[in-house]
Amino acid sequence: MSFRPSDAADRGTLYRWRREQEQDGHQEGWYNGAATTTVQHSIWFRHALAHAQILIWEDIYGEPVGYLRIDSNGELSFYPHTLAAVPMLKAAHPFADRYGGRLKATVDEANVQASEALDQAGYTRAPVSFHVYRP
Repeated sequence: MSFRPSDAADRGTLYRWRREQEQDGHQEGWYNGAATTTVQHSIWFRHALAHAQILIWEDIYGEPVGYLRIDSNGELSFYPHTLAAVPMLKAAHPFADRYGGRLKATVDEANVQASEALDQAGYTRAPVSFHVYRP
């Protein structure tokens, strides 16, 4: 399994994964936002390709099975939010050198599977203050 840089051809796959995360989050109680539209995702994806590092995790047959997005501050987003992500999250450890010696991920407290994947991949929980504004 290995990473490859994302490109424009991955837009549909990332959109499908986003919608799966939203649906899982609604069912599991950790996501209560509106569904992302294809137009919103296309705008986000163009921006993300230009301003973040998006890496596609491929299996031994070259099929995409997950992704990492690393923003310029070392903030990490990933898919899938299951223990299947553990090898991918471990493989990301060397990227910490590019981002001040650390990667950080924020997951909703109720997203137990994502937290467990991060724990098993060697990411430690940190005491933080997290604030959200909702109009």
